[in-house]
Amino acid sequence: MNILGLSWLSHDASAALVVGGRPIAMAEEERFSRRKHDASFPRHAIAFALAQGGLVSADVDIVTVPYAPFLALTSRLEYALANFGRDPAFLLRSLRSEWAHWRGLKAAVRVQFEHAGFPLSPKCRVFGLEHHLCHAASAYLASPFERAAILSWDGRGEWPSLLRATGEGGRIEIIDRSFPPHSLGQFYESFTRHLGFGDFGDEYKVMGLAPYGSPDFAEAFRTLVRVVDGHPRIDPARWRYRAHRRNAGDGYRIAMEAVIGGPRRADEPLADRHRAIAASLQSRMNEVGVEIASALRRRTGMNDLCLTGGVAQNIVMNRHIFREAGFERVFVQPASHDGGLSLGGALLAASRAGELKDRFVMRSAAWGPSFDPSAIERELEACGLTYRKTGDPAGEAAALLASGRVIGWFQGRAEFGPRALGQRSILADPRHAGTRDLVNAKIKFREEFRPFAPAVLASRFDDYFAGAPANPFMTFAADARREKAGAMPAVVHVDGTARPQSVDPSHQPLFARLIGDFGDRTGVPVVLNTSFNVKGEPIVNSPTDAIRCFYSTGLDALILEDCLLVKNDDAPHAPSP
Repeated sequence: MNILGLSWLSHDASAALVVGGRPIAMAEEERFSRRKHDASFPRHAIAFALAQGGLVSADVDIVTVPYAPFLALTSRLEYALANFGRDPAFLLRSLRSEWAHWRGLKAAVRVQFEHAGFPLSPKCRVFGLEHHLCHAASAYLASPFERAAILSWDGRGEWPSLLRATGEGGRIEIIDRSFPPHSLGQFYESFTRHLGFGDFGDEYKVMGLAPYGSPDFAEAFRTLVRVVDGHPRIDPARWRYRAHRRNAGDGYRIAMEAVIGGPRRADEPLADRHRAIAASLQSRMNEVGVEIASALRRRTGMNDLCLTGGVAQNIVMNRHIFREAGFERVFVQPASHDGGLSLGGALLAASRAGELKDRFVMRSAAWGPSFDPSAIERELEACGLTYRKTGDPAGEAAALLASGRVIGWFQGRAEFGPRALGQRSILADPRHAGTRDLVNAKIKFREEFRPFAPAVLASRFDDYFAGAPANPFMTFAADARREKAGAMPAVVHVDGTARPQSVDPSHQPLFARLIGDFGDRTGVPVVLNTSFNVKGEPIVNSPTDAIRCFYSTGLDALILEDCLLVKNDDAPHAPSP
């Protein structure tokens, strides 16, 4: 059976193809369109997925969309009645929207496929599946756990903002849900905006800023957000929410300015007060995350936990959950944002159809497009660029890094999800603190407080990091071991933590060889790894994207499969230790 899962009707549109119960392809539309968080119908991602599977659209048996009309209607009515005086338009708009989706969602999907040039067979079935259930499936049905508790949390799906469930024997059973206004995702997003960052997608900046501040407002945040019966409860008198607004930035009002002060302008310098807000917010998120996860552990008695949804991208909170919530193992779906809904929907449909006889475990994020070396050579020649072929791209990269060069690394299939994991990466030597400042300023063009991630050989993970599980997806913050932190200052944050990626040679042989070679040359089997893009753009997808990024930034070298491009050796580069 050929099942095509979509993420659509939300941000981060994507497509995932599952054939005979096995994933074949996963990709986000933004990588093709070059529009970050692209919400449009994922026609490019669909085209890629079908081509990867050697299929045409008429071969598709099932299409899934992560939207279930009229879900939790009772809760929505309760919210509308309780907030009628403050938000009178919500009920009517909500009912109109749900009626339209109920009447025409499946037809709309077929029309979109037709307009995109991919007509579906009349026998193809279109399923609307619950947003958070798709999130839950993307984690549990891709995890190594036969039996696990599941937490899915984000800003909001159709209406729920959190789902608690269990997975056992490949089946997911829902325990209960949380609803707005008690949304941790939109709560964190609203304070991201209060701190002068973007409406959506800039939450990681708050995580990066938090260690620079003192949690002076911790008590205020503790009384603002509580946990009751395993669910978050946000004080509506101090965090006022209007549900029909598209963005949390337009739909809330923080009524606690007497305590934390007013919002920061985007062009206003960061002050100690702003750092204190970030520190206090993150501290409370850590506590709330542990309380909710601990309650789920007590409720289910299960030893393993699957985390997903946008809130699960908070790697600092994930670390606290791993250490303090009582679970033995924790799996975080690497594409836990809405882009991962396509995979979850496809796996859920496959499970219900009895197609998942052999358990799928997601051990790599490399599910996107790849490019033939000959096509890359033709692209380079068409651009009139000078390059040379190398028989040892990993060794050449290691030598360049050891000499202080910063390189673009483009290999194999692109990653699915928001992080570069050695397929579409910018790499640098972590042994000098100045590397961090150079990459932020001259290559990424972003804020100076933003940290970088270390990629470390799996066999050496415990030598360099502690307090988090070794994982290949950078989904947990970890402590840098004190005796090793001085050897890799460019990837250790101000609080002594890092976001490490554990690189296993059995899954990423070329990237592991690069890190091993670098370790042989320098004694440090760790490289600085950040996404191959600049601020405001998606990660590069094609050789054309990579070449454009290379020549518009301060990168010193670019390795596209086995093609090596090097800029003028006199160009500024990272200092050697």
